[in-house]
Amino acid sequence: FYAITGAIFIQPFFFSSLHNLPTATQKPIWARLLKEPTGRDLARFHEQASTSQLIRYFGVLNSERVLLMDPKDIKQVMDAEAYEFGRSYLIRRLLSPALGKTSLVVTDGPDHMRCRKIVDADFYTQHENARLLVEDVTTSSTDRDGQPLGPDNAIEVLKWLERATFRINILDTAIKSEDLSDEEILDLCTTFLATGYRTVSVALAWAIYHLSTRPGVQALLRTEVRANFPAPDQSGALPLASDLLQKMPVLAAVCDETLRFSPLAALTYREVRTDTLLSGSNQIIPEGTILAISPWAIHRSPIYWRSGDPTSEPSTASRTAIPSPSTWDMTRWLSDKKGGARMQCSFMPFGRGPRCCIAEAFARDEMMILLAALVGIFDLSFHSSGRDHDPRPEELRVSFGVVTEPVMLIVRAQPVFGW
Repeated sequence: FYAITGAIFIQPFFFSSLHNLPTATQKPIWARLLKEPTGRDLARFHEQASTSQLIRYFGVLNSERVLLMDPKDIKQVMDAEAYEFGRSYLIRRLLSPALGKTSLVVTDGPDHMRCRKIVDADFYTQHENARLLVEDVTTSSTDRDGQPLGPDNAIEVLKWLERATFRINILDTAIKSEDLSDEEILDLCTTFLATGYRTVSVALAWAIYHLSTRPGVQALLRTEVRANFPAPDQSGALPLASDLLQKMPVLAAVCDETLRFSPLAALTYREVRTDTLLSGSNQIIPEGTILAISPWAIHRSPIYWRSGDPTSEPSTASRTAIPSPSTWDMTRWLSDKKGGARMQCSFMPFGRGPRCCIAEAFARDEMMILLAALVGIFDLSFHSSGRDHDPRPEELRVSFGVVTEPVMLIVRAQPVFGW
């Protein structure tokens, strides 16, 4: 009892080796003792100390965390020395029971590298016929008369999208490799069922939310889609390949802006394995410290994203100014091919380095194809969100879990004929 009390109420305030770091302003300890700060909280911490490279804050049971904001520190932890910083104890305890102790999400070092190498190639060879994906989601979204399912054309977005089938034969690849144990194969399949099934649906839900509150952007996207995509019911339509997607700047801009402003993983953790000097902040971090990296905060930070003129070159002076990173505005990607990103680690919706999402390219293509099909067929307008069905789009309910998702987002989906 005394040890636990000391660890929670005394050590962080009086004996911590990190006491010299700027500390975030948080609620009283009794109001946050059993809560872990969300990505939205970390963005607020960064605003409180915007010039700081490191920010100390407190998580569940008042345990110390260090929020990284310096680009060099982030590259060191996620790229250059990625395997020197382990998966945090918090993540292992949270996800191992569900995904297995050999899951790609929780393993480290040689085990992670070996398993990733086996399945990595599969995502470069199994881009399924995209027309099947389109048929899955459009068929599941309508009744026999082609009308959206649900009263008043109102549909709960995530339930709607999860009816689509995302096909990739990871099991066959794992078995053929003969380099994985039965336990590793089981954990691998569980991981892809849990992560691949949900994440693309959530990314699409965020895109639908942003478009449902911006009819002008939605109309612009529909025009581009119908000019370039074969209609889903068109007989003999060619498969929708990645090279076709590259010719659709508005679709790419909408998807990139959605992944920037509403990243699926609002934050990720790393655990310091041995006393380490962070090169950017020039700070020694003691062994066992939990480091937090928040795409939610980074993607909104002026440290990482420019605004204003897209470039100083006279030839492009007439181009639209880049909007503030604190707002959702897909024109930033039309004004500047990097969206105003100042550096490589400015944009990391799928993570960075050897632990980045193995299915990044596959997931992004799925997102673009399905969003194009939905916007091509339906006019989407915001209805409500949350269990109380709040009709105000600016009060969208958000769940900050393993995946950051809108809660009970409901939109009206009205067919738009003429495609």
